[in-house]
Amino acid sequence: MKMKRGLAHIFYTWLVIGCAGYFLKTYFYKINQDLINELLIMLFLGILAECVAVTFPQGQLSAGFAVVLAAFVIYGGPTAVWISFLAILVGQGIANRGNPVRAILFNASMYVLAAVGSAEVYSFLGGRQGGLSYENAAPLLAFICTFFLINNLLLYIYQRPFRHNHLILNMADTLQWDGFTYLLAVPFGILIALLYKNIGIYGSSLFFLPVLVMQLILRIYVNLALANRELTALYEVARRLGGRESLEEMLGIILAQARRVIPFHTGVIYVWSGERKQFLPGAVISPQAELIRRQALDGGEGILGQLAETGRPKIIFEGRAGYRLKAEQGWVQNQRSLLVIPLLTEGEAVGIIALGDKRQNAFDEGNMQLMMIMSGQVKVAITQTSMHKRLKSMASRDPLTGLYNRRYFFLLAQAEFERALREKKEFVLMLVDVDNFNNINNRYGHAAGDAVLSQLGQLLSRYSEENAIIGRCEGEEFALVLTAAGEQLSRQVADRLRREVMGYSFAAGEDNFVRLTLSIGLAVFPRDGGDLGDLFKKAGQAVKKAKKNGKNRIVDFAKLEGYKDAT
Repeated sequence: MKMKRGLAHIFYTWLVIGCAGYFLKTYFYKINQDLINELLIMLFLGILAECVAVTFPQGQLSAGFAVVLAAFVIYGGPTAVWISFLAILVGQGIANRGNPVRAILFNASMYVLAAVGSAEVYSFLGGRQGGLSYENAAPLLAFICTFFLINNLLLYIYQRPFRHNHLILNMADTLQWDGFTYLLAVPFGILIALLYKNIGIYGSSLFFLPVLVMQLILRIYVNLALANRELTALYEVARRLGGRESLEEMLGIILAQARRVIPFHTGVIYVWSGERKQFLPGAVISPQAELIRRQALDGGEGILGQLAETGRPKIIFEGRAGYRLKAEQGWVQNQRSLLVIPLLTEGEAVGIIALGDKRQNAFDEGNMQLMMIMSGQVKVAITQTSMHKRLKSMASRDPLTGLYNRRYFFLLAQAEFERALREKKEFVLMLVDVDNFNNINNRYGHAAGDAVLSQLGQLLSRYSEENAIIGRCEGEEFALVLTAAGEQLSRQVADRLRREVMGYSFAAGEDNFVRLTLSIGLAVFPRDGGDLGDLFKKAGQAVKKAKKNGKNRIVDFAKLEGYKDAT
């Protein structure tokens, strides 16, 4: 579907350019070339208007229609067609704002078709060439309206596949501002045509200067309107920042608001993952969003990773300052412009904002300043989430081993117990106690004992991959619940754990290694107890029996009398 849409857009673009070329060729020989000096002055005025045109995300506003209208009234349709084409081609080429040659050709061709169509409507309604008169008032009004409609219709069709990139303005805004520009240009175009016969082209062209002044005033107005929309976007982000959205949702809101004020093809906010040691896409807006979400970024990898390490925001254009975006990996290689904002907290990179566009020179310093402001909000969102996770971990985790603490383990185990109760399934509680642990503290010191417990916690945490809930109860005592296992499988896991610990060398300070053994007690619901407190009590009794019978063994509470050595 996207390929068909892309082909249709290319076909439409070159169809407009081709039709314009046909009319330019047809009208070329109808131009009065004896007036070449006057025509060059009119062309210069048109180019000047395009050079100071007011730009905004969905196009630009130019009072050049005053020149087109004056040329049409004074010299006729063929001259107006050629002046409109050359003025845009040269003017937008000189003051290029990141548009490719194809886009400039289309803009110039669009004016050609608008001028041709308007001239035909003018002739159809009885308009006569050769000046202004009351009889020509209605046809001239039709010429102006037709030019406006054709120009905006062709532009709307051209931009339609990409309008989702320019959310800051809607079509009504564009028509309103363009209509205001026409209202500004029409009186001066008519005035230049009226004065032409009396004072000539040199004198009448001076009346175009107020048009340029008013166009500069319009630029200030448009920039203020765009700034107001930028502030609205920032306010919306700040308002939502205190909501209950997840980090991914919050980053998505920030990226969407950024797109309202900065047109881009692809936007990604990466978040640093301390566990994976990579930047992970937290929010993506792109036609290839699903693919980009699966592509993590290593620290220092590619141009994005390198800029994250420097901590400096940067605007990059393809082929400028030695940058070759096409040589990059991933989505960056399809962009011609790149805006990168590293996110730093206390000197460490916590994320990256990267915006890319297929237009050359698509971003400017104003865009960078806006994204720098938004980057502060992104850092707040990331920091809040990180702090929330840290606080949650502190409330639920044992700081020494990284396992669940007793309180939180009991909450999780109780929830699992209630599920087993509802589903009428077995529930197995496993208590694990390290044998002779006080000997390690006495011989090597408590710091060495803590180091051993920390390593044991890391070893036990591997069993969480087997759907186990693991917690440290107190001292050297631990508890496990296998959420998807019955008594037989739980005993097999307990024996595997006992053997694995027995064969592991634990570092107890410098150059000291110790071996551990475990005494493990099992209690099963509903056979051994009717609630979690009962099971803890029964499993504790089984551990004591294991200790009494020589340690380094597994004891089921139900088999205390007929106990067999587990070794």
